[in-house]
Amino acid sequence: MLKGLFINSSKAQCSVYESGRMIYAALALSDRYALDYREIDENNREIPLGYDFFAFNYHPVTMSWLNTKKIRRLPGLKLTFILEVLPNDPFVLCPANDFDVFCALDPTMVVDDPRVYSFPRPLEPSGISEPFTNPEIPVIGSFGFATSGKGFELVVDAVNKEFEKAVVRINIPGGKFTDEQKLNHQKKSYAEYLGEYCTNIARSGINVIITHEYMTKTELIDWCAQNTLNCFLYNRNQPGLSATTDQAITSGRPLAVSTNETFRHIHQYITPYPFQSLRQSIENSRPKVLQMQREWAPVNFAHAFERLLEDQNVGIAHTRENTKTIVLDKYSRFQVLFTKGRQKLSGLLKTSTEKPDKSSQFIPTDGNIEGKILLISHKEKQCGIYQYGVNIAEVLRKSKRYGFIYCECNSERELANAIRKYDPLAVIYNYYPATMPWLNLQVTRSYSMPQLGIMHEVTQKEADAATAEMFDFHLCPDPTIIERNPVVIKTNRLIPHYINTKSLPQIPTIGSFGFGFGDKGFERLIDIVQREFDVANINLLMPFNDIVDKKGKKFAIATAKRCHAMVYKPGINLRISHDFLSKQALLDFLASNTINAFFYDVAKYRGISSTIEHALAVQRPLAITKCGMFRHVVNASPSICIEDTTLQQIIDNDIAPLVPFYNDWSETAFLLDYERILEMVFSYEK
Repeated sequence: MLKGLFINSSKAQCSVYESGRMIYAALALSDRYALDYREIDENNREIPLGYDFFAFNYHPVTMSWLNTKKIRRLPGLKLTFILEVLPNDPFVLCPANDFDVFCALDPTMVVDDPRVYSFPRPLEPSGISEPFTNPEIPVIGSFGFATSGKGFELVVDAVNKEFEKAVVRINIPGGKFTDEQKLNHQKKSYAEYLGEYCTNIARSGINVIITHEYMTKTELIDWCAQNTLNCFLYNRNQPGLSATTDQAITSGRPLAVSTNETFRHIHQYITPYPFQSLRQSIENSRPKVLQMQREWAPVNFAHAFERLLEDQNVGIAHTRENTKTIVLDKYSRFQVLFTKGRQKLSGLLKTSTEKPDKSSQFIPTDGNIEGKILLISHKEKQCGIYQYGVNIAEVLRKSKRYGFIYCECNSERELANAIRKYDPLAVIYNYYPATMPWLNLQVTRSYSMPQLGIMHEVTQKEADAATAEMFDFHLCPDPTIIERNPVVIKTNRLIPHYINTKSLPQIPTIGSFGFGFGDKGFERLIDIVQREFDVANINLLMPFNDIVDKKGKKFAIATAKRCHAMVYKPGINLRISHDFLSKQALLDFLASNTINAFFYDVAKYRGISSTIEHALAVQRPLAITKCGMFRHVVNASPSICIEDTTLQQIIDNDIAPLVPFYNDWSETAFLLDYERILEMVFSYEK
């Protein structure tokens, strides 16, 4: 009989270690080979020889000390299980040539490489005998280590929106390799911080129960079985599939997950939130959970591994000298490999506001779409309307229903060429008269497909007065609009996806950005900061506007001079930059501040300001004036308006007032909204 050795990291409160134990338990079910188990760390590196194969649970964090190049010195087949992979890329955090075979725990993996095998996550045996019941007051459960992007607050907010009464149970244990850091301004662990602010955002009737227990997998399965719905609304940027859903699936209870790629193995079975509500998940998801239980059973995992050994022609070694050992070499590839992998991951997952590559990035390749939708914008880059067009295009191109194609046109001829090339079902214009002076009703009415225009400077009065002369429908990105006009459709705002991993500054740091016009309230911001703080940093980003202030001579430079002249306290440090940043760099700028503040003149009442969505994205406290351009967030509670409170109080309230916006204006909610709108438009055409 074949003989193998499974090699795991040393015991720790860590999902990588627990996944290794889970994999070993499944592999040990086979009667085609004998499998021993060993744990290693930097101080315990001996590996006995005399095996036909060696199966590692390699991870660049838990085995950061290991020189994987020396693994080839082992006899027999050397393979590794890989937990953290990108879609169809197993090597983002794993060396591609140091093992013979790579077992990616991702059933969606399709790679043209005979060394790579796709495996599902093997599930624990259930042991749950109690039948599922749907109580009058539902119990929604979520759990996970205290790391960024777990979306616990999104679970509470989703329950707030759907249920009058419910219990939300959240278990957030600490872990050896998690970011259980002390928060600078609150002197508490990240797990404690997450628990407290989840409790604070629950509305009346929603009972949030926070625990910090480290449970065994059996205990977690029992814990999940006590819930009406297990719910995981991650929004993280991280490779690999989530391990938390393993116990939730094993429990056999209804399941809800977000659209995050970490759940891509589940998306094949269950429609994610918000495409399926929590109530719908309770009603519909359980049969699919039971199907996953059957298909991902541990014995099936073992059979797949048997086929792998057959494919690799692994035979019994002629001579086994079990008394001999080899000591694995220490050499930290961690810094090089892990940093390189994270850079690759960041480049693939983060969005960018750099000028899009229209030949690939914004053209759909999915052959199952219902048809193409053309999104037309202009070419001048340093402009808020241009940036809005790029931002929504990046999200809409993720649609699996329609193929959204982004094109920049500066003339009627360029538009005609784009329509001729792509033959769209409809055309959406990122329209503003100053940026598209060539577009008029004679142009739009020369095409038979629906013509939709985005109305940027929208107010209720303008929405009510809009006509169907130039566009069949006007898309108004203002959630406060009342749809009294049949040609007006309001759309969601869009919060860019971002995970904030920046440390809070030691000194209160107040940030703001915007084109340097006199009504943006930069001077008022400096005045308020100096009234409240003796020591603080003020970071202002004041780029030039390509349309009305190309070199900054009309507005930005003069505004900056006035701001500098206002500083009178020695402990107040004002920094102003006129750089025009990419979206990622802008979000990084906002994420580095203690609070971001926008004190526009209250008399400004035009379209909704998109600065707010960028500030919301970084999950830092937000302060505003009661300006009409902030009407979509002015009713946040507790108040974030400087007329009602102070900067310090808004900082102390943290992001609790902002959480309700995160689900409503997420990228997924925005995409769902546009798909709904197009379905409605096409139904009118019929």
